[in-house]
Amino acid sequence: MKFGYECVKRMRDELLAFMEKHNFETLADFKSKSLDYFTTHAELVRMQGERKAKDKAAADAAAAKKIVRADSEWSGDDFVKQSDALARG
Repeated sequence: MKFGYECVKRMRDELLAFMEKHNFETLADFKSKSLDYFTTHAELVRMQGERKAKDKAAADAAAAKKIVRADSEWSGDDFVKQSDALARG
């Protein structure tokens, strides 16, 4: 406790503010509140994979909208980006 009791006072005040914000009246009110958020490492990896696939699908859809489909769509400023998008398919 290098900083002495002042450190404990700060923790107490922050805990009380947190409890008030979340309508906890006692420390017992905390019990089991976070259990719904606990999971296994395997489940986290699965969820992360789903999220990455979803993000990639959204990025691919956005890129598909930018692919040049007619000569009139070429833009001088975006030529390189458009060419790259076309090459990636």
